[in-house]
Amino acid sequence: MRVVEAVFFWRYGLANAKAVYGRFSGSSEYSKDYLQSPASQWPIIDQVLGRIDDNSVNLVHRWPGGQVEGEWRRSAADTRGQYSWKPMSSSPIPWRLGDPKANPAITFEGSPSAPTADEATAAINKFLEKGYDPWLVAVKLKDEQGVVHPRGYLGKPPSELMKRGVAVLPTSIRNAMESMPGNTSAGAVAKTVATTQNRSPVLLNQIKDSLERDPNALLVGPPGTGKTVALEDLREQFLAEAGAVCFDPDLWDDNWSEVQGDSRKAISLVFHPSYGYEDFVAGLMPSMSNTNGFSLTARPGPLVSMRQATMRPEMSRTRNWNRPSKSQTRSNKALPSGSRRIMLH
Repeated sequence: MRVVEAVFFWRYGLANAKAVYGRFSGSSEYSKDYLQSPASQWPIIDQVLGRIDDNSVNLVHRWPGGQVEGEWRRSAADTRGQYSWKPMSSSPIPWRLGDPKANPAITFEGSPSAPTADEATAAINKFLEKGYDPWLVAVKLKDEQGVVHPRGYLGKPPSELMKRGVAVLPTSIRNAMESMPGNTSAGAVAKTVATTQNRSPVLLNQIKDSLERDPNALLVGPPGTGKTVALEDLREQFLAEAGAVCFDPDLWDDNWSEVQGDSRKAISLVFHPSYGYEDFVAGLMPSMSNTNGFSLTARPGPLVSMRQATMRPEMSRTRNWNRPSKSQTRSNKALPSGSRRIMLH
């Protein structure tokens, strides 16, 4: 899962459906290679994609197994924006009509290759008459420049397409779509994620890739190679993403998640020779009693405390993350001096 920076969406009405269907020679109804972006949407797209003045921004519309180039530009005729693809008649496949049973990219069922404009309109209307409330969605990820991920969703999906329903979208995006006025054709949601340091980008990305495969990572290397810096930046990024929306662009379904605002916790430890099992897991600690003596009190260590945190309801809704460390031991001997362990949940 990767952090989402923004989501753009359009109603799949007749005009937008004709735009993504393709072009027909001599037809004024099938002459667009773009989606119109009204005032309720284009300022957010400008901000996210970094368009300045009258310049255009090159895009790549990417989905599992394919991509097509595109462009974000301002209309020459009015103040609206134009979210386009090129060459003409090459709109993103996830936005086209087709057979959902034969192609996982397809959400909208219908004939994709009508020979005439009239037959194309008939195919679009046949789909729209089913009342599925279709939407065109484009996802912009925080760690990508100039790349968007098109998908199709249904406000009222049939049983076989429930995983393509608007109901599976994160709450903030779903609410924005459902609250959009009926006379508005498009909208956008920009997600704010704090900017964090990335002082050792190559190593940090290697750690993150490793943690996607296994919940533990072991860093080994001589001093001064960036291990501590990478772990400090990992912790900062992990905590900064609390409240974020995440998306997996390599999956068609089950590809969204929300990180609850209070669902992340991180502890950084430095192990020394005197740091033992009682400190790390749990142990009996002496405390003064009222009778001038002392008593032993059970006190959980960081490992047990983090486990207890993951059992809270708000934690259980998110992924149980990782425990990267600079060094690790499986023996019952004292841990190596100076070893650092970061625990993330």
